[in-house]
Amino acid sequence: MSYIAEGCGRRTDKDVVQFLYIAMGSANEVESQLCIAKEFGYIDEEVLNSLTNEIREIVKMLNGLVNYISKNK
Repeated sequence: MSYIAEGCGRRTDKDVVQFLYIAMGSANEVESQLCIAKEFGYIDEEVLNSLTNEIREIVKMLNGLVNYISKNK
């Protein structure tokens, strides 16, 4: 969320898109951390699957926003 907010405060669409890509990378990083949490027994398979599905939906939305901004330059 912080990268999205920071990107929206930038002057150009190119800068906004750059921060959206960073946000997508961070979402993927969180997904990997969740896999590690499952391996160590902090969360179970059901929680991992639920959160992973949410992260993937968020990444899809971010990708859609990148495409929208890129097309409307």
